[in-house]
Amino acid sequence: MPRLFVAAAAVALVFGAAAPAFADKTPDAAQVRQAAEQFDAGVTAYKQKDFEGAAARFEAADAAVPGAQALRQAIRARMEAGQGARAATLAAQALDRYPTDAVTTKLANEIIAKVQPRTHQVSISCASPCILALGTRVVPGELNGRWVVYVDPGKVAIGASFAGGSSSSRQEISAEAGKKSDLRFEPEEKVATKPAVVPIPDKPPAVIDASKETPAKETPKKGSGLHPAVFIASVVATAGLGGVTIWSGIDTKNNPGVEAVKTQCAGQGETCPAYQEGRKKQLRTNIFIGATAGMGAVTVVLAILTNWRGDKKASPTAEPTASITDHGAIFGAAGTF
Repeated sequence: MPRLFVAAAAVALVFGAAAPAFADKTPDAAQVRQAAEQFDAGVTAYKQKDFEGAAARFEAADAAVPGAQALRQAIRARMEAGQGARAATLAAQALDRYPTDAVTTKLANEIIAKVQPRTHQVSISCASPCILALGTRVVPGELNGRWVVYVDPGKVAIGASFAGGSSSSRQEISAEAGKKSDLRFEPEEKVATKPAVVPIPDKPPAVIDASKETPAKETPKKGSGLHPAVFIASVVATAGLGGVTIWSGIDTKNNPGVEAVKTQCAGQGETCPAYQEGRKKQLRTNIFIGATAGMGAVTVVLAILTNWRGDKKASPTAEPTASITDHGAIFGAAGTF
């Protein structure tokens, strides 16, 4: 514990000086602690020559508490892992974030000079601050309106996500060594649903005189249909599934939570344990939603088929009504009393 406290204090000093220029707010104690743990794990992995693992740890430390030292270590680890394009992309971020830091700019310029001849440089602008994804891998970094990324030769799909949940369609480029491209991303507009147009007939409908119509005689029928207990059991089952679905949705949202996934999975892609856990809980919630909706539909059908009057004729008549809306099933009763 004392060792971790000292590490956290060191991270606060190393990262804190640069954080206000890049982060929206001063990091709290939990973020400083997480940055210290990730940085320490990155140093251990680097010494063990697990350079890719070390890079992911340093990137996570930088995501928790932005700082030049963690970013420099991530750049070095990516280069040692043979991932020059990713190292150059981080180097471009370093030049943008810390243009007056002599140590950082020197390292960043050296890495870009080595990598640029064998990679494709893509300069990207977004209509509003965005996060990028190369294929299925999220590019480490905060929301930004301008990016410079380096990719290896070949076909690459690039997408952008914006604050508020909107995104853009992916754009594909054929990357060539030593070449450059410019891309622009804008949020996709949601297609508005047009209101249904009711056709107006050329001639008004004929008016039928009800007084001249002979009402058909109704033959009383014996009560038939399902027993009300069946309908009640179905209602209870639907309510139970609904409760489980609500619980699952809340659990999915909070454990581990979007912010935790973003922090823990920075630079790790879809293989990150926290991301996989979130996906599993989302799938579970979707299954419960489908089961609840299906049970609700069955309950509506049972409400229609249930014999509410029984075999004997009741004096006040009331019949159940049921309908399905966008928000679920509605049950009621209509008749004369």
